[in-house]
Amino acid sequence: MRSSLLLSILAIFTFISCEKEDLGFMEYSSRWESSGGMDKSSFDNIHFKLNMWKANHVEISIKSLGIVSYLYLLDKEKNILLETDAGIISKDLEIGEYEVVFGTKNVGETGDFRAKFVGIEDVTFVYSWE
Repeated sequence: MRSSLLLSILAIFTFISCEKEDLGFMEYSSRWESSGGMDKSSFDNIHFKLNMWKANHVEISIKSLGIVSYLYLLDKEKNILLETDAGIISKDLEIGEYEVVFGTKNVGETGDFRAKFVGIEDVTFVYSWE
């Protein structure tokens, strides 16, 4: 009985602790076919549109084997808010539209990658500039 009660309390605590501002989680696997390198405007790189309906802390990460990735976080006007080759962007974002670009350190790279988005409600793959 005592262990059953302890497990119930633990389950409730786990549920409550997961309720914080974890608005969204998405993973995406793809590959570059002759990437655009560090060009944030190149559609040889992978672009995602982010819609923040609520201000929140977000984490965007990328993992790839043998390729140095390059990430951009852009505002609605395509201005660079953050850029890194460290594989992760961690930032508090306000309500609004943003864009993430997954590029590579060198132009023409080909290889697989896995991206993760945490704390974002709406993530859309962008096929072309509108």
